[in-house]
Amino acid sequence: MINFTTKEIYEIKSIASAAAGVAKIALYLYALNRFDKRKTKWQGGTTFRPRNIIRLSPVTIALVSPPILGLITYEVVDTFEIYFLVRLALEDFTLGITVEVGTATALAAEGAA
Repeated sequence: MINFTTKEIYEIKSIASAAAGVAKIALYLYALNRFDKRKTKWQGGTTFRPRNIIRLSPVTIALVSPPILGLITYEVVDTFEIYFLVRLALEDFTLGITVEVGTATALAAEGAA
């Protein structure tokens, strides 16, 4: 992706392919800065702001990061997976609070006795 106004380039890659994206940006910048007849100073973009969440299907979304030196990364996730991971995390958190409150109550009862 190229923004001719700001002289920025972007590469969009999955998180798993981020290293390849960095290499492509380096190659594009070298070629543009070396062979641009107008001697424009091209750079990896930072001004474009993609949507953070893009719905791909009723149960699948892409989580998109803002660009870092031209690289925009994304991760495709199943919304059911997110729901269950959040639920497990909350259950674990709640269990931890219950154990801590129970322990504090038992210690307080021992101290009062």
